[in-house]
Amino acid sequence: MGTPLMEIINAAGGVREGRRLKAVIPGGTSTPILTAVEAQGAKMDFDSMRGLGTFLGAGGVIVLDDTADMVEVLYIIERFLAHESCGQCTPCREGSGWVTRILARLARGEGYAPDIDNAVRIGDNVTGTPICALGETIGPVAKAIIAKFRPEFEARVKKKIVAAPSPGVEVGAGKLPSGVRV
Repeated sequence: MGTPLMEIINAAGGVREGRRLKAVIPGGTSTPILTAVEAQGAKMDFDSMRGLGTFLGAGGVIVLDDTADMVEVLYIIERFLAHESCGQCTPCREGSGWVTRILARLARGEGYAPDIDNAVRIGDNVTGTPICALGETIGPVAKAIIAKFRPEFEARVKKKIVAAPSPGVEVGAGKLPSGVRV
């Protein structure tokens, strides 16, 4: 406890030769990500991690270099969380599924402009409602990665203009505007 995060990373071999640190997930896939800048001054203790908006979780430090595709990283994490959902509570079961489908579309380069914010919104709607801790990770993980690496998500949005949802119709409520698939 209290060891600088970069000291741990360097003791484990550091970042691959010729690569730069891009991000660190300090406590396994269920914890919000840290940028390289945040990781530089971070200490591995409860208070330091909390101050950076994350936590120690299971303690599985994941180091991502500058070749990491953050859209793919988030898709893989959210797909894992959706797979691990027991399906007992509706918010986790449905929310994780929706977020995973949205991220799959973005990862394929077929995303729509509202997809990015919808992934965050759906995750936020799941937070605070599941029965177990797994569902509580869906929102914060997506929110942190999208907030810190948003340009990578925006680059995956189709360049063509698509119809926006009609006023009062929320994407994710089972009704989608014509031309929009999930």
